[in-house]
Amino acid sequence: MQCSPDLPDPSSLTHLLLETVLEGMDACLAVTDPQGVIVCANQMWQAFAGDNPLLAGCGVGTDYLEVCERVIKGPSGDLSIVALGIRSVLTGKVPRLSLDYPHRTEAGTAWFAMLGGRALHAGLGAVIRHRDITERMTMEQRLRRSESLFHLTTENARDLITILGTNGKVHYRSPSYRKTLGYAEKEFNLIPVFELVHPEDRALFQNALRQAAKQGLTGLFEFRLGHRDGSFGLFESQASVVDTGGGEETVLLISRDITERKAVEEEQARMEIQLRHAQKMEAVGQLAAGIAHEINTPIQFVGDNLRFLDGSFQSLLRVARAGAELGERVGEDGEFRAAAAELAQRVHEEELDYLAEEVPSAIQQSLDGIARVSTIVKAMKVFTHPSSEGMMAVDINQAIENTLIVSRNEWKYVSEVERGYQEDLADVVCSPGEFNQVVLNIIVNAAHAIAERQVREPEHKGLIRVETRASGEWAEIRVSDNGCGIPEHQQPQIWLPFFTTKPVGKGTGQGLSIVHSIITRHRGTVAVTSTVGQGSCFLLRLPFDPTREQEAS
Repeated sequence: MQCSPDLPDPSSLTHLLLETVLEGMDACLAVTDPQGVIVCANQMWQAFAGDNPLLAGCGVGTDYLEVCERVIKGPSGDLSIVALGIRSVLTGKVPRLSLDYPHRTEAGTAWFAMLGGRALHAGLGAVIRHRDITERMTMEQRLRRSESLFHLTTENARDLITILGTNGKVHYRSPSYRKTLGYAEKEFNLIPVFELVHPEDRALFQNALRQAAKQGLTGLFEFRLGHRDGSFGLFESQASVVDTGGGEETVLLISRDITERKAVEEEQARMEIQLRHAQKMEAVGQLAAGIAHEINTPIQFVGDNLRFLDGSFQSLLRVARAGAELGERVGEDGEFRAAAAELAQRVHEEELDYLAEEVPSAIQQSLDGIARVSTIVKAMKVFTHPSSEGMMAVDINQAIENTLIVSRNEWKYVSEVERGYQEDLADVVCSPGEFNQVVLNIIVNAAHAIAERQVREPEHKGLIRVETRASGEWAEIRVSDNGCGIPEHQQPQIWLPFFTTKPVGKGTGQGLSIVHSIITRHRGTVAVTSTVGQGSCFLLRLPFDPTREQEAS
């Protein structure tokens, strides 16, 4: 340490203490007299090799007030402020002052911490300290930049970012939680994270946190988080262990909302199933159409032959009756009496009167059966018309009737069918194959519902009623049944793929899902009203022309 020879009593205890303090500090330290002249400086001050004008060239004997005046008038605004402060300390206007300041040069920026204070010794002025804090400030700046980047990232991220202990204690939750789940900040901060997790998923969630703490990283796992409106969203997450320095097992959890993605995936899966179903139905339809064509030919000649036999039998019957009458007349003549008796006996034995009554009836029943088969074959040919032909004007009354004929085996054992068609209903532009599929699915669904009720009520008489009518620019089709009905809480779910109330093996859960998809694709609507134990009513509404904008009523 270098001190001015003018310093009083350099061998005193005070001087020794001053020397010890100055040299023991990791900073540039100097002491001035009451006039601001440096009277003592430690080795770091004297050895300073930088270009800070508040330090460079300032040794014992330097008028530090004059140095401050030069710096105040200099070009550096930052140093001018510091020099003004030091001057205030040296002149006694301020007893103590602490400032962190930058010194900018072409080589870069150095940072210093200045501390100035009035000396307590009567013969001294002030103590001035300058410490190089460039490294500290650089670290602080890096830390601030890191914190700023972290906040910028987390506050704008769509993913939910959480730092929490394995016990569920939350150390950090990103703002995306509130945005995604719909909570206000104040109410959200009061909700424990485990309470947001769906009760069925909490065990899985806690196991994932423990696995992360144990293994360092988990695989992707899914769980549900509750929205403020009571709904639950599906999230895909991954957890990894982080060290927060508190000694607690802490986990970083990053979660992404995949609710929409899952919905899209399910829709794609449903569409693929429907596509395969449509392809299968088209193949079956083509096969059925071919079979119907093949059946139609023999049915035609069988019908023609029956009609021929009917006419021929009537002719033979007339001849036989004429012969019998002739026998009765000639039987009075002795010569032909024996022959007439024999003819009468034959007429009696062959039961000509019985045959005359029953054979025409049998032929007529056969003709009716052939007509019935022909009607079914024609209905099959219409029903199995390939849907690839696209949209066309369809007589939906006839389409429904054809579907009822084709599906008769599904409902004839459990129900009667009543029709209530509007006779003058205009054609509807739609895909005939898809419309047939919709009606078939609902009719089969109604038949199954009635059959289920009849298991509990064997004497119950089933009834399916099908009605059509025009309502403005819309055609309405109502299919009602008196089956078992659908519970109210299940009604919103019946349109979902794979949802079914039927026993395992009795249903795929695709029928009403396909109905909803086809009607929506035709820009129509479908709704259901149902009461358990009384039955259901499905209302289909289709625009007469879906290419025009319709106004729902």
